[in-house]
Amino acid sequence: MKTISAPNILLTGITGFLGSNLAEAFAARGWQVTGVVRESSSLRRISRLIEAKKASTILSASAKQWLTDHSDAIIVHTATNYGRKGEAGEVIREANFGLPAMLLDAARSNKTAFLNADTFMPNSTLSGEPYYDYCRTKKDFLDYALRSRREGGKFVNLVIYHMYGPDDNPEKFIPVALRKLLDRVPSMDLTGGRQTRDFIFISDVADAFVSAIERLNEFSDWEEFDIGTGTEHSLRELVSLLKEEVQGQTELNWGALPYHEHELMRSRADISKNSKLGWQAGMPLKRGLKLTVAFYSRNSITSPH
Repeated sequence: MKTISAPNILLTGITGFLGSNLAEAFAARGWQVTGVVRESSSLRRISRLIEAKKASTILSASAKQWLTDHSDAIIVHTATNYGRKGEAGEVIREANFGLPAMLLDAARSNKTAFLNADTFMPNSTLSGEPYYDYCRTKKDFLDYALRSRREGGKFVNLVIYHMYGPDDNPEKFIPVALRKLLDRVPSMDLTGGRQTRDFIFISDVADAFVSAIERLNEFSDWEEFDIGTGTEHSLRELVSLLKEEVQGQTELNWGALPYHEHELMRSRADISKNSKLGWQAGMPLKRGLKLTVAFYSRNSITSPH
């Protein structure tokens, strides 16, 4: 297998949960990592890499020129905006469509490879549902990339399932549930918990991106892979495992909250094509949750805003 040696990576979302873990994984292999950030971005998650000169950052306004100066670069797009903090639609669209479309356009003349972190949430998400703007703008970008696939470069779409692990975004389900369990709240109101998800640990996701980059020379101009374990676990099972791990006494009130009108009840990755990627998930759920709980037992979980 022919691999790409010491690639030069332009990484969006480097300060986020996924991006910072990718930066760590890339830097550990001696790859050059440049992150695209906003002026207001917190560099907390990547401060060690920057201090060790294993990663650097540029503002998004400088990205076009950077790509002109680094014609051998590989773009890895993980920046995203879910709209969880009430952001306006145009702000969500800029992160999920505007930025990656600009990078894709700027890189075409170099036939640059583009790796995209996509969502497992369905195209059928309806207006008015939670995450509608997020899903719509993510899928709009994918449609844009698909229409321009013949204009040069390779595009690898990595559809990431329910990612979790230490130092995740505090407003996500697992950190929110863990905060309550670790705080020993008397009770927690939940839905029936019958929804299933394909939970995948963050280090497994990072390894998938590494494998994709190492195998770029073997790929066609358009590839897509589901990044998950191929197994489903219910939210009821997940929260029960978390409670067991923290040895909590919180009463779990299953069914106290209604399911959303358009609740996604099942979600599982199709891993049938992942032999071509040369990757499979390796972290068992119980072990991944144990590592996650250990991190949050030592570090506070900031309440979501």
